[in-house]
Amino acid sequence: AKKVGEQLGAPPLEDIDLPTIGNPEERIDINGKSYTSSMLYYYMRYAYAQKYIDLNKVQTVIELGSGSGKNIVYLKKLHPHLTILLFDISPQLYVCEQFLKSVFPGQVVSYLDNQNRTDLKDLEKGKIHVLGSWHMPLLEGQQFDVFWNCASFQEMEPHVVLNYLSFVRPCVKQVYLMAKMDGKEQASDEGSKGVLNPVKFEHYQEGLTGFNMIDKHVCYLPSGERMWEGYEESVWKKPE
Repeated sequence: AKKVGEQLGAPPLEDIDLPTIGNPEERIDINGKSYTSSMLYYYMRYAYAQKYIDLNKVQTVIELGSGSGKNIVYLKKLHPHLTILLFDISPQLYVCEQFLKSVFPGQVVSYLDNQNRTDLKDLEKGKIHVLGSWHMPLLEGQQFDVFWNCASFQEMEPHVVLNYLSFVRPCVKQVYLMAKMDGKEQASDEGSKGVLNPVKFEHYQEGLTGFNMIDKHVCYLPSGERMWEGYEESVWKKPE
């Protein structure tokens, strides 16, 4: 992970104060710094994205599928000026909010304060805003800089992904997307493991009509091994 970061011009891992809240497993202490495989994984995703997206020059980031919020650690620690909107389903929102409140006290606007929003016009600048995935239609008519999605779209059906991207496409200039581009395993029937209809690369092309794909690259793990077959990360930009 460190070597990849250096090659992509990302800030050195040694300069980043990574959280160890919750006494995480697989913790490694080196020269007074603590690391976990999970945080190194997200560092590699950040390092790739920042090679193509100048995060010092953007003001707003939207993330759908925020998970536990570990991606936000790098965005907010290295670019504290950012206003960040996080969208996810209820169980993940709770975990994400509690984690980020511990890492960034006073900088997180709770879902409880956002749940009844009817628009996004009065967002507190420089804060992390926690919202439900059902709030995505509120993006309509607004302008933001970057949309971020990491390993969640392949868990959905194509019509769901295209619906989300229909809200994103008109309102952002740049997109970071990491997914299993050849589609997740197909379920034998409803309720079985996998998806009924895999989301594939052509669906992302359709959902991001009007964007140019700047780069697409296979994903690697902190160990240096390639991620499971088909996982790639990419950056898309709207022409100036």
